[in-house]
Amino acid sequence: MTRILIIGATSSIAEHTARLWGNKDTEFVLVARSKSKLEAVSADLAVRTGAKIEQILIDFTNPKEISAVMTRVFKKPVDSALIAHGVLTRQEDVKNITVIRDSVLINAASHAMFAEEIAGHFEKQGHGKLGIIGSIAGERGRAELYIYGASKAFLEKLVDGLNSRFAGTAIKASIIKPGPTATPMTAEHSGKLASPASVAKVIVAGLAKGKRVIYSPKLWRLIM
Repeated sequence: MTRILIIGATSSIAEHTARLWGNKDTEFVLVARSKSKLEAVSADLAVRTGAKIEQILIDFTNPKEISAVMTRVFKKPVDSALIAHGVLTRQEDVKNITVIRDSVLINAASHAMFAEEIAGHFEKQGHGKLGIIGSIAGERGRAELYIYGASKAFLEKLVDGLNSRFAGTAIKASIIKPGPTATPMTAEHSGKLASPASVAKVIVAGLAKGKRVIYSPKLWRLIM
């Protein structure tokens, strides 16, 4: 039985990635903040894949709760983990600087807390693959998105450090950099958008190969 942990399981990209991973020999641990959304995603995934599913609701900003939940989850080995949550913060949103604190807390600090807990448990079990969804926005400080982009740049350095820590072991970490993707987060985006399904295919293939950096679509590697 393959056991997969997904943090932010109600995100569109995470949901489509789980559909590709899931089958009757898969057990998912789906972690989210919204009960209604998590129940809907879990029910759909169970019907589509036949996988076994455990649902967990959690405050993504509470370190004690994160630590306690991850300890409980890792009572059984976890083969792969995906951290997929986040909020899009535009510069026009941060006139109230409280928004900056909240954005960085969700888009960077929360990921780091989950990642460190997962890494510690991977170390104890001796193996595991971790994917963290960042963004191409972390490559450049664009005028309209630089608080958001700075948080995503943080995630890349986090993954660099994890891979240095676990060099030569069976523990791998990947930073995933989607371009603009058709999700609720980008509902107001006027340009061309990739589909969550196409991004998910690239994520699954990249994590299987243990790639440190996964661009999706792959064209973004050349652009950046």
